[in-house]
Amino acid sequence: MPDYADYDGWLRGQLADIEAAQEALTLPRVPPDRPVIPKDPLPTKIVESVPLYDLWVRRMAKRPQPARADEYLPVVRAAFAAEDVPEALVWLAETESSFNPRARSPVGVRGLFQIMPETAKSLGLSLFPLDQRTQPQASARAAAAYLKKLLTRFGDWPLALAAYNGGEGRVGRMLKAHDATDFARIAKHLPAETRRHSCLCA
Repeated sequence: MPDYADYDGWLRGQLADIEAAQEALTLPRVPPDRPVIPKDPLPTKIVESVPLYDLWVRRMAKRPQPARADEYLPVVRAAFAAEDVPEALVWLAETESSFNPRARSPVGVRGLFQIMPETAKSLGLSLFPLDQRTQPQASARAAAAYLKKLLTRFGDWPLALAAYNGGEGRVGRMLKAHDATDFARIAKHLPAETRRHSCLCA
């Protein structure tokens, strides 16, 4: 449906969550006090215990690269490098929008990195007369700066990515409520979409 083309990335994410949940039901359960530990962490050591890590790695390995990725990756990589954000996290644009700079979701987020209006303003992006969230370079710079801010607040990338998707307030409240300091301890209390984002550390 042409009028809904900009919602494509959001819908694909919802479908991915449903398919992953169905697959997860077939896997043996891991006790909460024994989180899954990645076998091959990235050299940057940004990977730590993430529930269903192996499942997400397998699923992502099967997905073809979005058609627009080659066009926008140089811009995103430059922005992330300028903020000293690990290059592996440029693929956040795939998870968020399938590299569609016009992508949007029903809750009001928009652009390559699906930034909320208030967050965009706090990062110096203009929404009118031109919505800078739809401009790849501006969106990438803002997303990289925000990720760096979240890393400073939460101390590691899985939590920073969870906060990027689920909100700083929610992640902060979950950590406090469950007397936790890492993502694995609060993962089951977060939405499936937020858990999927933290698997980007793979």
